[in-house]
Amino acid sequence: MNAELKHLLRSMPVDSLADLIESIHGRHADIDHRIESQLLRSDPTALARSLKKRIQSIKRGRRFIPYRESHGFSLTLEAIVTDIEPLLEQAPKVAFELADLFCATHPNSFDRADDSSGSIGDAYREAVQLWLHAATLWRRTNSCKTDWPQEIYARF
Repeated sequence: MNAELKHLLRSMPVDSLADLIESIHGRHADIDHRIESQLLRSDPTALARSLKKRIQSIKRGRRFIPYRESHGFSLTLEAIVTDIEPLLEQAPKVAFELADLFCATHPNSFDRADDSSGSIGDAYREAVQLWLHAATLWRRTNSCKTDWPQEIYARF
């Protein structure tokens, strides 16, 4: 978006902006998810529930994703990772659990996609970084009783 459009967007009346978002919602699943995640940020429980459904949808996917569609699929994956990030400060345990659930979808995603470009792998790399960051923040809350060396050893 160029600077002029950004300026016009920021100067729009709130009601007009809300009308625009309402008119866009329902046209594309990825856009709908982004709008819903923005709206649910103030309710970590509702945001987590929405993200869990999206992650489960990735896990259930069976259709082969050819090379020409793999970039779009990676953007869907990256959007989920991005939408988990607001939970890091509010609810690090929830962010960790969602990142963990997301990372567990990698076998299904790689088995059904042509990731010659590496974009799907990049999305999962970002998810692993999020997983580590969430684990660190959760550990700092002193409510985490996980034996991290054992946890890492068991997983890898």
